[in-house]
Amino acid sequence: MYAKHRWCGAAGAALLGASLAAITPVIAPRSGVPMPGVQLTSGDEQITLDIVRSAQDARSGPIITATIPGPPLSETGQKQAQDLADMLAQEGPYAGIYAGQQIRMAETADPLAHALGTDVQLLPGLNEIDAGIYQDLPIASPGGALFSLTSAAWILGFEFVPIPGSHDLNGVAFDERFDDALQTIYDNTVDGTGPRTDVAISADQAITTWAVMNVKNPDFTVLVPLFLDAARRGDLESVLPETGVVEIKGNPQDGWTLVSWNGIPFPQDPGLLTELFVDFRDLIVTPQTAAWNIYLAVLGGDPETIQDAIQTGLITVGEAIAQFPATVLTDITDEFLPNSASEPAAMLSDALASWF
Repeated sequence: MYAKHRWCGAAGAALLGASLAAITPVIAPRSGVPMPGVQLTSGDEQITLDIVRSAQDARSGPIITATIPGPPLSETGQKQAQDLADMLAQEGPYAGIYAGQQIRMAETADPLAHALGTDVQLLPGLNEIDAGIYQDLPIASPGGALFSLTSAAWILGFEFVPIPGSHDLNGVAFDERFDDALQTIYDNTVDGTGPRTDVAISADQAITTWAVMNVKNPDFTVLVPLFLDAARRGDLESVLPETGVVEIKGNPQDGWTLVSWNGIPFPQDPGLLTELFVDFRDLIVTPQTAAWNIYLAVLGGDPETIQDAIQTGLITVGEAIAQFPATVLTDITDEFLPNSASEPAAMLSDALASWF
């Protein structure tokens, strides 16, 4: 009994420390996402992934719908799914066709899978964000607004903002779930000898939230007008319309680059402001992720798992402290002195690393 209380006390202290660290200048990339300006050396193979919003479903009005199986496609949605299949089939071949567990996702994927003579593989990680207490509320309601604002907070890096009653309790839990699906897609693709492009059918809020939370080039000069236009029309779902495609390229280890958003190309180097946003986003995400993993370990009650979670959290936060100033310095010097050497940033990073 004493040992268990001792472990919980240590875990609680580490959890508190990780949470407090969220307001200090530290940074580490989320799992699989590299630090901007740091040369990647892993050489992991890249794939291309078309993440597609499902077609129109037959829900009863503009309400939040994230249940499983949920409503099927409407007649309009069935036509949209066929049009999507006709378009994507010409751009193939594909290594795999994937969909979440909501029936509208599988029905959106079915015409494409039929055209290519393959099966749809269902992955729970591609499901819509679990709405919790907001389920079945009108989108244009205070509850609907809170649901959207929660996703917005996650996008900005405040991933501990919760959804009460949801399996996706916070942004860290949602992000890890979606990441697991992409890891499965990646592993299946690179294990074979066929194409290096896949199609994954998901939902609008899940796609939008995960993409902006994770990609290395979330150019807000493109995204903000999309959000503002959707807000003006009172239809935030139109940020990514039905059967809209978000194309990304990369791998889970080195991270993902946004290639296009519903046909709008994204710059691979969107400039200093976006780079600094990514630095800040990763700065506050790292301790939240560490704290969440410690919390899950405490719930499990295994002392060895708790110890591993604490040690891993301390290491990642320590590495973050060493990397953050050098990353920001590199971003700034690359913007204003593109031909300058990178030795000052490297020297700063090495000096800070010697403290940990």
